[in-house]
Amino acid sequence: PLELAVRNRLELQAPNIVAPGTGDVALQANYVALGPQLRSSLQAGAATAGPARLDVTAGAIDLFGDVALQGFGDVALSAQQDIRATGLSNDAGTVLGGSLSTAGTLTITAAQVYPTTFSDYLLRILPGSGPGTIRVLPSGQTPGTVLSAAARLRVEAANIEQAGVLRAPLG
Repeated sequence: PLELAVRNRLELQAPNIVAPGTGDVALQANYVALGPQLRSSLQAGAATAGPARLDVTAGAIDLFGDVALQGFGDVALSAQQDIRATGLSNDAGTVLGGSLSTAGTLTITAAQVYPTTFSDYLLRILPGSGPGTIRVLPSGQTPGTVLSAAARLRVEAANIEQAGVLRAPLG
Protein backbone atom coordinates (compact mmCIF):
# COMPACT_ATOMS: atom_id res chain seq x y z
CA PRO A 1 0.00 0.00 0.00
CA LEU A 2 0.97 3.60 -0.61
CA GLU A 3 0.40 5.84 2.42
CA LEU A 4 1.10 9.56 2.42
CA ALA A 5 0.30 11.81 5.37
CA VAL A 6 1.26 15.48 5.40
CA ARG A 7 0.59 18.10 8.02
CA ASN A 8 -0.91 20.90 5.92
CA ARG A 9 -1.76 20.73 2.18
CA LEU A 10 -1.72 17.96 -0.35
CA GLU A 11 -2.59 18.86 -3.95
CA LEU A 12 -2.77 16.36 -6.81
CA GLN A 13 -3.21 18.65 -9.82
CA ALA A 14 -3.71 15.99 -12.47
CA PRO A 15 -6.76 15.06 -14.53
CA ASN A 16 -5.97 11.33 -14.23
CA ILE A 17 -5.17 9.68 -10.92
CA VAL A 18 -3.97 6.14 -11.59
CA ALA A 19 -3.77 3.28 -9.08
CA PRO A 20 -0.35 1.72 -8.56
CA GLY A 21 -1.35 -1.79 -9.67
CA THR A 22 -3.19 -3.72 -6.98
CA GLY A 23 -2.04 -1.69 -3.99
CA ASP A 24 -4.23 0.60 -1.94
CA VAL A 25 -3.59 4.34 -1.67
CA ALA A 26 -4.19 6.31 1.53
CA LEU A 27 -3.77 10.10 1.49
CA GLN A 28 -4.14 12.25 4.58
CA ALA A 29 -3.73 16.00 5.18
CA ASN A 30 -5.48 18.94 6.75
CA TYR A 31 -6.46 20.04 3.23
CA VAL A 32 -6.55 17.94 0.04
CA ALA A 33 -7.16 19.20 -3.51
CA LEU A 34 -7.79 16.73 -6.34
CA GLY A 35 -7.75 17.71 -10.00
CA PRO A 36 -6.31 20.40 -12.25
CA GLN A 37 -6.79 23.94 -10.99
CA LEU A 38 -5.97 25.47 -14.39
CA ARG A 39 -7.08 24.48 -17.89
CA SER A 40 -4.40 22.59 -19.77
CA SER A 41 -3.99 20.43 -22.83
CA LEU A 42 -4.22 17.31 -20.66
CA GLN A 43 -7.72 15.90 -20.53
CA ALA A 44 -9.24 13.44 -18.11
CA GLY A 45 -9.39 9.96 -19.60
CA ALA A 46 -12.00 7.33 -18.87
CA ALA A 47 -12.40 6.09 -15.33
CA THR A 48 -11.59 2.41 -14.99
CA ALA A 49 -12.30 -0.19 -12.34
CA GLY A 50 -9.53 -2.09 -10.62
CA PRO A 51 -8.64 -3.90 -7.43
CA ALA A 52 -7.12 -0.87 -5.66
CA ARG A 53 -8.77 1.32 -3.03
CA LEU A 54 -8.27 5.09 -2.73
CA ASP A 55 -8.85 6.57 0.73
CA VAL A 56 -8.54 10.36 1.08
CA THR A 57 -8.93 11.79 4.60
CA ALA A 58 -8.77 15.53 5.31
CA GLY A 59 -10.19 18.44 7.22
CA ALA A 60 -11.50 19.80 3.89
CA ILE A 61 -11.39 18.53 0.30
CA ASP A 62 -11.62 20.50 -2.94
CA LEU A 63 -12.37 18.87 -6.29
CA PHE A 64 -11.21 20.85 -9.35
CA GLY A 65 -12.02 20.44 -13.04
CA ASP A 66 -12.38 17.01 -14.59
CA VAL A 67 -10.77 14.13 -12.70
CA ALA A 68 -10.79 10.45 -13.71
CA LEU A 69 -9.83 7.82 -11.16
CA GLN A 70 -8.27 4.85 -12.93
CA GLY A 71 -7.74 1.39 -11.48
CA PHE A 72 -9.72 2.00 -8.29
CA GLY A 73 -12.77 -0.14 -7.48
CA ASP A 74 -13.46 1.55 -4.15
CA VAL A 75 -12.97 5.25 -3.42
CA ALA A 76 -13.57 7.03 -0.10
CA LEU A 77 -13.36 10.82 0.25
CA SER A 78 -13.68 11.76 3.93
CA ALA A 79 -13.64 15.37 5.14
CA GLN A 80 -14.36 16.54 8.68
CA GLN A 81 -15.75 19.76 7.20
CA ASP A 82 -16.78 20.45 3.58
CA ILE A 83 -16.13 18.94 0.18
CA ARG A 84 -16.30 21.66 -2.48
CA ALA A 85 -16.49 21.09 -6.22
CA THR A 86 -15.12 23.73 -8.59
CA GLY A 87 -15.52 23.62 -12.35
CA LEU A 88 -13.11 25.18 -14.85
CA SER A 89 -14.13 27.42 -17.75
CA ASN A 90 -14.63 25.87 -21.17
CA ASP A 91 -13.02 27.19 -24.36
CA ALA A 92 -15.78 29.77 -24.78
CA GLY A 93 -15.49 30.76 -21.13
CA THR A 94 -19.21 30.26 -20.59
CA VAL A 95 -19.40 27.17 -18.38
CA LEU A 96 -17.47 26.26 -15.25
CA GLY A 97 -17.75 22.51 -15.70
CA GLY A 98 -16.12 19.69 -13.86
CA SER A 99 -16.52 16.07 -12.89
CA LEU A 100 -15.15 13.34 -10.67
CA SER A 101 -15.50 10.01 -12.49
CA THR A 102 -14.72 6.64 -11.01
CA ALA A 103 -15.82 3.02 -11.25
CA GLY A 104 -17.26 0.76 -8.59
CA THR A 105 -18.11 2.53 -5.33
CA LEU A 106 -17.62 6.14 -4.21
CA THR A 107 -18.23 6.99 -0.55
CA ILE A 108 -18.28 10.68 0.33
CA THR A 109 -18.25 11.69 3.99
CA ALA A 110 -18.44 15.40 4.84
CA ALA A 111 -20.34 18.00 6.85
CA GLN A 112 -21.69 19.08 3.44
CA VAL A 113 -20.91 18.78 -0.26
CA TYR A 114 -21.51 21.68 -2.65
CA PRO A 115 -20.35 23.28 -5.90
CA THR A 116 -18.67 26.68 -5.82
CA THR A 117 -20.31 29.74 -7.43
CA PHE A 118 -21.27 29.24 -11.11
CA SER A 119 -19.82 25.70 -11.14
CA ASP A 120 -21.62 22.80 -12.82
CA TYR A 121 -20.09 19.70 -11.24
CA LEU A 122 -20.85 16.02 -11.79
CA LEU A 123 -20.05 13.14 -9.43
CA ARG A 124 -20.27 10.00 -11.56
CA ILE A 125 -19.85 6.24 -11.42
CA LEU A 126 -19.46 4.84 -14.90
CA PRO A 127 -22.27 2.45 -15.88
CA GLY A 128 -21.42 -1.24 -15.86
CA SER A 129 -18.41 -0.80 -13.58
CA GLY A 130 -19.17 -3.00 -10.59
CA PRO A 131 -21.69 -2.04 -7.93
CA GLY A 132 -22.06 1.50 -9.29
CA THR A 133 -22.84 3.07 -5.92
CA ILE A 134 -22.35 6.62 -4.66
CA ARG A 135 -22.85 6.97 -0.91
CA VAL A 136 -23.10 10.40 0.77
CA LEU A 137 -22.63 10.30 4.56
CA PRO A 138 -22.44 12.96 7.29
CA SER A 139 -19.13 13.63 9.03
CA GLY A 140 -20.80 14.45 12.34
CA GLN A 141 -19.81 18.13 12.12
CA THR A 142 -22.48 20.84 11.89
CA PRO A 143 -22.57 22.23 8.33
CA GLY A 144 -21.73 25.93 8.06
CA THR A 145 -23.19 28.57 5.78
CA VAL A 146 -22.48 27.89 2.11
CA LEU A 147 -21.11 30.96 0.32
CA SER A 148 -21.97 29.76 -3.16
CA ALA A 149 -24.70 30.65 -5.65
CA ALA A 150 -25.95 29.85 -9.16
CA ALA A 151 -24.24 26.46 -9.16
CA ARG A 152 -25.29 22.92 -9.94
CA LEU A 153 -24.22 19.59 -8.41
CA ARG A 154 -25.23 16.39 -10.22
CA VAL A 155 -24.86 12.82 -8.99
CA GLU A 156 -25.01 9.90 -11.46
CA ALA A 157 -24.78 6.24 -10.48
CA ALA A 158 -26.83 3.06 -10.69
CA ASN A 159 -27.32 3.34 -6.90
CA ILE A 160 -27.31 6.52 -4.83
CA GLU A 161 -27.45 6.31 -1.03
CA GLN A 162 -28.00 9.79 0.39
CA ALA A 163 -27.68 10.25 4.16
CA GLY A 164 -25.47 13.36 4.18
CA VAL A 165 -25.88 16.99 3.09
CA LEU A 166 -25.74 17.98 -0.59
CA ARG A 167 -26.27 21.66 -1.35
CA ALA A 168 -26.50 23.89 -4.41
CA PRO A 169 -27.88 27.23 -3.16
CA LEU A 170 -29.72 29.21 -5.84
CA GLY A 171 -28.68 26.50 -8.29
